[in-house]
Amino acid sequence: MEKGPFFSVVIPLFNKKPHIKRSIRSVLRQKYSDFELIVVDDGSTDEGLHELEEFSDDRLKSFRKSNGGVSSARNLGIEKSKSKYIAFLDADDEWEPLFLSNIYGMIQKYPRAGMYTASFTLIDRTNTRTKIVGNGLTELSSREYFRACRKRKATINNSSSTVVRRDLLLKACCFSETLDTYEDWNLWYKIALMSNVVSTSEVLVNIYRDAINRSDVDKPLTKYLLAYETLVCDIERFVQINDLELKEVTPVFCEKIQSLLKGGVVAKNWEFIVNLKKSELYKYSSFSQRILLSPLVFQALLGVYEVLVHLGIYGYRRRRK
Repeated sequence: MEKGPFFSVVIPLFNKKPHIKRSIRSVLRQKYSDFELIVVDDGSTDEGLHELEEFSDDRLKSFRKSNGGVSSARNLGIEKSKSKYIAFLDADDEWEPLFLSNIYGMIQKYPRAGMYTASFTLIDRTNTRTKIVGNGLTELSSREYFRACRKRKATINNSSSTVVRRDLLLKACCFSETLDTYEDWNLWYKIALMSNVVSTSEVLVNIYRDAINRSDVDKPLTKYLLAYETLVCDIERFVQINDLELKEVTPVFCEKIQSLLKGGVVAKNWEFIVNLKKSELYKYSSFSQRILLSPLVFQALLGVYEVLVHLGIYGYRRRRK
């Protein structure tokens, strides 16, 4: 690969015409300027790509492809990139001017890490702002990363706050194009199992939650199980890890499912329960034996079961037998 700029910034675009200029401006206004910006249009129907015509910056490149999902758009951006470090930004989010400068400093201080992330602000449609803040400037091992994710019941990094070494992205086979839920979690977990993660408490990204396809409520829980099963397969294929690291991965998914159940997302969704019982979480393969014997995993699954009983989902189907 020819020598390129220090960062490649990849923005996947699909029907985000009202927001794309804000995202692009936030990149072009970065204090750190050694980057290329790659926008990949994933078959938009709103002519959002035309919004790029007002920008006359040689660092900005655009590509158009037929619709294949956000993962395929990001993966094409990775393929076209020329840098060692790849940054991702969604087409409706924005960076603060010092985002790349801070990430560059983190890389200089922790050059052996593989993934770098900043803290961020969640902004909903009422303009209510919630800051998701890390614990200072910290280099996290795999176990520490997953424990931090468990504490938050989500990944500590967002797609728009994350920079990853290109070689690790390729080693992990980039974003899974078979998933339309948790495709980013799937990749971040694989990267975290391959290398350390560096995070900062500097709040440098704005994540807008009023955009299309940003609600957990719209995603059936069966998709979360599919994301978990895909992660299991990917870990077995791409990542060499030990039992201690392995035990940290699954509770994050279990507790996310538990959290969604408590929020009433599934309400009487028996199909989810059937799929849960069929999943690797309940099978005793050589892989799942190691994770199911973990007290942390058992505790998380027990919490899922208790919520199911409370909602009347588990008991309801049993009474029909």
